[in-house]
Amino acid sequence: MNEERYLIYSREHNAWWRAHERGYTREIDLAGSYSKARAEEICAAANFRADEIQEFMHIAPDFEASVEDTWKLREALAESLKLQSHYAALLNQYDGGERRQFSGVGAWLDRLEQVNQAR
Repeated sequence: MNEERYLIYSREHNAWWRAHERGYTREIDLAGSYSKARAEEICAAANFRADEIQEFMHIAPDFEASVEDTWKLREALAESLKLQSHYAALLNQYDGGERRQFSGVGAWLDRLEQVNQAR
C-alpha cells in the first residue's frame, strides 16, 4: 500500500511548496509532495503561533491520473494566450489602445492573482 502524500500551501508566499523544500510555486502540478510526518513537521514549525496559520497540508491528488489532462489544458491555455496577445497587438495598433499582452501562462496567472487580490 502506498503511503498517502501531502502538498503544503504557504499563505505567506501564496503558493505551494516545491519538491525537496526548494522554493514555492503557484502551479499545483509543480508542487512537491511530502510524507504525512514531514508535512506535519513543516507545518508545525511554520505555525508556531496558534493565531497565525501560515502553512497547511492538503492530501495530494492522484497526479498520475491527471498529469496528461493538466498538460493538455496548459498547452490549450498557452495557445489561447498567444492568440489573445496577437489580437491585443493588432487592436492596439489599430486604435492606439493599451490592451495587455502576456508573455506566457505564468504572466497570465500572475495577472489573475493581482485581479483576485484587488477584489
